[in-house]
Amino acid sequence: MARARYLRQSARKLNRMLHEVRGKDVNLALNILHFTPNKASVFIEKTLRSAIANIMNAPDAKEVDIDQLYIKQAFAAKWAFSVPSSVRRRTGKKPDPVRNRDSIERG
Repeated sequence: MARARYLRQSARKLNRMLHEVRGKDVNLALNILHFTPNKASVFIEKTLRSAIANIMNAPDAKEVDIDQLYIKQAFAAKWAFSVPSSVRRRTGKKPDPVRNRDSIERG
């Protein structure tokens, strides 16, 4: 599992790219992400490579075959936390929507 936080990309654009690789095996997903000319694909590829490295370096991983890995779950959350409107009215400013984008891959 890997998480990319504070991405300067909208959740809608990230989810559009994540939809292309969700459920595919890791090698095919990396190929798709590497040759897609989107800013979102760069973020997702980097996060996916991190997830693969986390799996390979896990203490309980005896022999992990990369060809057997696939993307089980991948999503970009619109908000990492929710601020009630009463609090926003008191402070006079909204939270920055760019700061809390999450992209999580599990394999």
